[in-house]
Amino acid sequence: MLNAIENAIDVVRKAAREQSDRIVSELNSDFDNRNVSLAMFNDLLKQARSLREQADSIEREACEALNSALTASGGVALSIVNQMIQGQMVTSHEVPSNRRLAAKTEETKPDEP
Repeated sequence: MLNAIENAIDVVRKAAREQSDRIVSELNSDFDNRNVSLAMFNDLLKQARSLREQADSIEREACEALNSALTASGGVALSIVNQMIQGQMVTSHEVPSNRRLAAKTEETKPDEP
C-alpha cells in the first residue's frame, strides 16, 4: 500500500511540475511579448515627438513667412498712401471719365472750313 501512495504522490508531483513549467513558460512568453510591445511603444513615441518637432518647425516657418508677407503688404499700402498724399500718384477721382475726355476733345477741335 505504501508503494501505491508513493506512486500517487509521484504522479501528483509530475503533474504539478508540468503545470508549473507550463505556467512559467506562459509567463515568460507574456513577459517577452510585453517587452516587445514596450519597445514598439517607445519607438512610436520617439517618432511622434520627432513629428511634433517637425510640425512645430513648419508652423514657425509658416508664421514667419506670413509675418514677412503682411509686413511687406503693409509697407506697399503705406507707400501708396504716402504717394497719394504727396500728390505723386494719380487717383481715380482725378482721372476724367472717357465721356468727359471725349467731350473735351470735341470742344477743342478746330472748326473745319
